[in-house]
Amino acid sequence: KFVRIILPFNVIEIRLNPNLIDNVFPHPPDNIKIRFYELDEYDQEIWQDWGTFSEADVHHQYAIAFKTPPYRNKDITEPAEVLMQLFRPRDKCQSEPVPF
Repeated sequence: KFVRIILPFNVIEIRLNPNLIDNVFPHPPDNIKIRFYELDEYDQEIWQDWGTFSEADVHHQYAIAFKTPPYRNKDITEPAEVLMQLFRPRDKCQSEPVPF
């Protein structure tokens, strides 16, 4: 399954699997972060963590292979609604979140 995230500076495609793939138009790896977070029933953030990748995981500045963070609840018994978005620290730009 592919999800398209539109950012003000480019289009990101994400393949939903354990090592997600993002098409990231030329931005250095220290300027793109992959954020995962959860909201409660009042839309208050109750959890946040980041996908991890290294400079070696950035493929020709166009794709990033990364690992998802562990979920906050290790004893989860039913699906949880977690959101994912891309974040650019340089100017705090972020994509629209997509369900993960």
